[in-house]
Amino acid sequence: DSDAPIETRHLPPQTAGVICDAFRETSCEPFLYVADGDACRLLHLPSPGNPALARYIAANESVCKPVADLMGSVDGARILHVVAIESSDRVRRALDTLPEFPDARLMTSGGLYGGEYWFLEAIHPAASKVDALRAVTSRWNLSLADTLAIGDNLNDLDMLAAVGCGVAMGNAPETVKAVADRVTASNDAEGVALALGDSTAR
Repeated sequence: DSDAPIETRHLPPQTAGVICDAFRETSCEPFLYVADGDACRLLHLPSPGNPALARYIAANESVCKPVADLMGSVDGARILHVVAIESSDRVRRALDTLPEFPDARLMTSGGLYGGEYWFLEAIHPAASKVDALRAVTSRWNLSLADTLAIGDNLNDLDMLAAVGCGVAMGNAPETVKAVADRVTASNDAEGVALALGDSTAR
C-alpha cells in the first residue's frame, strides 16, 4: 500500500501522561495527536483558554475531538505527539524548567500567528524530520547528500543541515536561514515552487 506509513514512532502512554502533568505544572495546557489505524486525531479539552489554541483547533476542526479526559480518551490509539500552544515567553520558560524524559524529546517547532505564540512539544526521541527523511531516502537507495529539503521553522534545523541542499523559506526565522544553503520566497509567494524550479531561489 503506497499510502501506508513507512515507519511510525509513538510515545508510551505512561510517558505521555507524565508529560501532560508536567506541561500543566508550567501552565501549558496539553493536547494530543494520536493515530488509530491510518487516521490521525487531535484530542483536546473543551473550551481552550487561549485564543491561539482556539484558532489552531478551528483550523484543524476535521480531525479535532474535544474530550473531558485526555489520557482516558486515548482508548488504545498510538500517542504521536503531546503539544501545547502558549505565549513564546511561557514556552521558553517551560523548555528551561521541564525535566528530561528518557522516552521523549522536548522541543519547539517555533512560532505561529506572528510569533507571539509558540508550540511546546514532546515526541518520540527518534521522531524528527531528518529521521523521517533518512527512512525515505534509505527506501529509495539514496543518501541525504542526494536530497533537497525545504523548511520554515525551528524543527527544520537538523534536516536542513543534514541534506545536500537545504532551502529555507523567506518567512523562516533567521536561525533557520543561517543553516540553509539557499533562501527562497515566503510561503505566500510560491517559495516552494520557486525552490523546486530552481528559478529565483537565492
